[in-house]
Amino acid sequence: MTIGSLLKKYRLEQGKTQAKFVGKIISRSHYAKVENDQHQINVRDLVTLLNYNGIDLSDFFMQINETYESYKEQILHQRKLMEQAYYKVDIDQMQKIKQIINTSKLSENDKKMQNLLVDGFMELLNVDGKSNHALRKELKEKIFDIPEFNKTKFMLYCNSMRFYSFQDNKIITRKLVKNIDQLRI
Repeated sequence: MTIGSLLKKYRLEQGKTQAKFVGKIISRSHYAKVENDQHQINVRDLVTLLNYNGIDLSDFFMQINETYESYKEQILHQRKLMEQAYYKVDIDQMQKIKQIINTSKLSENDKKMQNLLVDGFMELLNVDGKSNHALRKELKEKIFDIPEFNKTKFMLYCNSMRFYSFQDNKIITRKLVKNIDQLRI
């Protein structure tokens, strides 16, 4: 469960419209996007919204934490399946993993990221000998869209380093070595 879906659950339990639930804290249109996991809400507005609707902060965040741990486990499990299929060179399993991802309860952004990883693994296997330059470009752009070297960026980079030129790899590796203590791998 995401923050948006949990807010929606509380709102529906209280029998309120979105407009009544948010009052004048944030716009109803922004809130609608928060509920649909298309936008994020800042902490100040979230806490104000919870207080405004009489929702206990600790209960709310405890539910988010439990959900987050389960959500994180789901992502990690899918990634482990990807790695296993990659090392077994099992394209059929990769396709099944895509189905698992697409039917999961992950947010659309996380589904896109997971699918991009699967596509990247399949491109690395490149069983038909044809390079997908658009996919390679998307992977490289995605890596640079992630603001800092975290585990996801590190995994993306390591699994797609052969898509980069030697010079690009030198630059990225230097940044990586410089920030290695932040990775906590």
